[in-house]
Amino acid sequence: MLNIAFVFAAVHGPSILEQWTVYLTAGASLVIVRLVTKKLQYSVMFHMAYSLMSTVGL
Repeated sequence: MLNIAFVFAAVHGPSILEQWTVYLTAGASLVIVRLVTKKLQYSVMFHMAYSLMSTVGL
């Protein structure tokens, strides 16, 4: 699970430790959602909602 979260974080290109922490946490959350629900669509929706909130500034 940690390796998938690391890949997720690396793809998003963090440059400082705080960004790595945010992206690793988000990646781990997406993996957990996928494992619990057994459906990729919920992880995609979670990612979309997270991205929207980040864009809007919530």
